[in-house]
Amino acid sequence: MITGASGGEGYFACQLAKLMGAHVTAQIRRDTFIDSVKTTGADDIVVSPDGSNLNDRETFRAIIDGVGGEILTNLLPLLDERGRAVLYGVSSGPSATLSIRELFFTGDGRVEGFHLYRETEIETASKGLTRLLKLLGSHHLKVAVSVVKNWAHIDSVAKQLIQREIPGKAVLHL
Repeated sequence: MITGASGGEGYFACQLAKLMGAHVTAQIRRDTFIDSVKTTGADDIVVSPDGSNLNDRETFRAIIDGVGGEILTNLLPLLDERGRAVLYGVSSGPSATLSIRELFFTGDGRVEGFHLYRETEIETASKGLTRLLKLLGSHHLKVAVSVVKNWAHIDSVAKQLIQREIPGKAVLHL
């Protein structure tokens, strides 16, 4: 399960998971982004702003979450007994309610935080970026750029990104 799959990081996460052979369930907030997320190779796309419609799902071996908040609260009970939830963002808010009792029943399940700056203490950023560039160069990885405009449009483009009105990323030319 990858949350925020229509955003830049979620879009990459879906593709990287597929390259590793995973069955990818992608979560998005708006049905207008379904076609964009389909290009990542996601096997299943769930449209839900808060994850409340996920309780009929099987458990997930991995949850990659960049959204946080209510959707994370609703997803954690679906973590497989040996699964991992990796949290890297909080786009819907910095807090989520964690049911410790639910986590007990995952057995060996874990919730881990991921912060790029912390990771660079373990491995240099250039090493990971080199791998990503190779995947981009070989066309195994695509970048989702849905808006290309002149820098003069920074206000409107920033508002669109913040309000999650456009999938992927935006490029502004100087």
